[in-house]
Amino acid sequence: MNYKIETLNLILLNDGKWSWYQLERGLTAKGLGGQFDTSKVIKDLLAEELIKEIYNEKSLHPLYVITEKGKDSLL
Repeated sequence: MNYKIETLNLILLNDGKWSWYQLERGLTAKGLGGQFDTSKVIKDLLAEELIKEIYNEKSLHPLYVITEKGKDSLL
């Protein structure tokens, strides 16, 4: 299973609406909770420029949006 792809798909579906916490819950709902380090996967996706962080005054944590490069990687 490719955890990066699963995480990217969730970010795409909830673009700009979810922080790491919602991503973790979404992965758990798919039966993937606790199978990998979500924080590390997010850091890897950020380093690869497949996602980026945005900040919202309503959220304590950064929210994630998928980049064009990230969308292209899903094709």
